Amino acid sequence: MDEPILVMENIKYYVLNDNHIEYLGVDVGLDVLQASVGGYIESIRPIGKYKVVYCNEEGMILGLETNVLASGLLKQVLVGPVVVGIEESS
Repeated sequence: MDEPILVMENIKYYVLNDNHIEYLGVDVGLDVLQASVGGYIESIRPIGKYKVVYCNEEGMILGLETNVLASGLLKQVLVGPVVVGIEESS
């Protein structure tokens, strides 16, 4: 039996930096996510109201600075820009 495919629709995406939060749009594509984190994306386990969380897959290797805002919100150390997705209200 095939596993059902989870489709993430109606998600509002924001990029978190230490000095600002930028709205990216609804249901953005891979190219927008990669451009926002500055490289390949890595999925991080979401908590709370966040449905999806992405960061730069090589952020620690590249020596990106700690993202204090995202680290505090997601309760783990994250570096570089972080993209979060929140389910859009109907």
